[in-house]
Amino acid sequence: MLTASGTADVMNSRHDTRVHQELIKKTGVDITWEEASSDKFNMLMASGDLPDMVSTGIALDKDKEALFLSGQILELDDLIAEYAPDMARDIARPLELTRKNFSLGTGKVYQIPIMIGEVEREDYPLYIRWEWYKEIGAPEFSTWREYLDILKQIVDLHPTTDDGQKVYGLGGWVNWGVGWWTYAPNMGYLPGWGGFGPLSASYINYGDNSMIMAWDEQSPEWMQVEIANVASRLGIYDPDTMIQSNEDFNAKRNAGQYASLFGSWVVRQFNSDHAVEGIGYVPVIPKGGEYYASGQQRNDVGALCIMVSKNCVDPPAAMRWLNYVSSYDGCEMLYNGVEGIDWIIGDDGKPQITESFLQERLEGVGSDVTGIGFNNFFSAFQRVAIDPRYNMPTRWTEDRNISAQLRTPLEIDYCEYYGVNSFIDMFEKAFESGDLKSMKNMNLSATALAPVVPTEIQRTASELSELKIQWWNKMYEAKDDAELESLKQQAIADYQQQLDLAPLEAYCRETWDALQAAVQ
Repeated sequence: MLTASGTADVMNSRHDTRVHQELIKKTGVDITWEEASSDKFNMLMASGDLPDMVSTGIALDKDKEALFLSGQILELDDLIAEYAPDMARDIARPLELTRKNFSLGTGKVYQIPIMIGEVEREDYPLYIRWEWYKEIGAPEFSTWREYLDILKQIVDLHPTTDDGQKVYGLGGWVNWGVGWWTYAPNMGYLPGWGGFGPLSASYINYGDNSMIMAWDEQSPEWMQVEIANVASRLGIYDPDTMIQSNEDFNAKRNAGQYASLFGSWVVRQFNSDHAVEGIGYVPVIPKGGEYYASGQQRNDVGALCIMVSKNCVDPPAAMRWLNYVSSYDGCEMLYNGVEGIDWIIGDDGKPQITESFLQERLEGVGSDVTGIGFNNFFSAFQRVAIDPRYNMPTRWTEDRNISAQLRTPLEIDYCEYYGVNSFIDMFEKAFESGDLKSMKNMNLSATALAPVVPTEIQRTASELSELKIQWWNKMYEAKDDAELESLKQQAIADYQQQLDLAPLEAYCRETWDALQAAVQ
């Protein structure tokens, strides 16, 4: 299977884990992953040398259209009917949307959506190094400037790690292109706006689904650059952000060089590595109710998909494998481990974790050993998608009762400090108090269905992106707030002077209205 850069080595290294071996046992299929940059993908597509299967993102719609038209991707309806009854049952609605929106009008299935489902809960992206935050009294904050002041206090107290490496308040990386992971990734959800489709010209509000254009004075882009600028002026911003790769960032994260990180998926490795020591990153939630939670919205289309190539040596075998990972049974094995070893069904008819699972978790045994969580780019359901059979998240550890059983020394200390039972309870407490706004009104299906952009519109959007990067870099280097605001106004004027933005805005707004209607 062809997959995204930076993922194949990790997944291939887990071949001998019990979860991957169980996957082979259940399906009779063994998968080897191969990485593909955009350039490599285009080369393979042009030569017709695609491997058996391709895992790709919605952002490659124009490439998928070329694959469909050139006959390099198999139509899957007959294969689903014969070999994938569980898939047909468990993801019926997503398959219906796929036939409607990703088939060039044929009404056929060419791709299997992954990371889908209606979710039970949300979480929050800001995480802070707990022992350092607690050391300064875990002060409350309600604005991002107050949060940067907190990070400044921490970096002043801990300018280097124990082995002498520089500590930063925050940072990001650039090799994924300019996006939420650059400039101020820690703050990406604070304004409550998310990117829209394949263009970087507009944003959608998480609460009311309204749209704002990138050049608007209230656009979240300005805040992202402003945060990076102020953090840099405070001396707590990683200057390598503009040149380093995600792998470089991860190495610094693993070395404990950031006081603040974002998202549970980013902090997980450090926390796992230091579980016995009881140090790591915990959620830090602002007061005042101005900010939104993050991620885990409902999505019936999927952020990624899997396609079967015409070169597949055994399409029925590929479909058996896809059938399993597109079912609740398969996803729950990938997320939770092997039934009878890692979990059982209790007397109440609901899943329960075993003592051996608990012991491994408390000892810091990771997925590189167990294979649990071996699913990043092929599990049909999101980890917090609701399994209707149990009315629980697909990953059992996302359930508040099970989560409370798995607290590490770090989590115990944090939860006792705030008087909660788990991280999940901390999020829920913030929702109930009004400190966090919910994103559940946002259905990601609409953003994922964004069509291939007309050439003229795409050209304008590309030219806008180039201009934005030029101005963002100037703003990042501003010496004070007055210069920052002046550069912002100059940038807005330059966008409007050099580009005809009216057709771009009209396209974004009209397309967004149509997409919302399509997923109702």
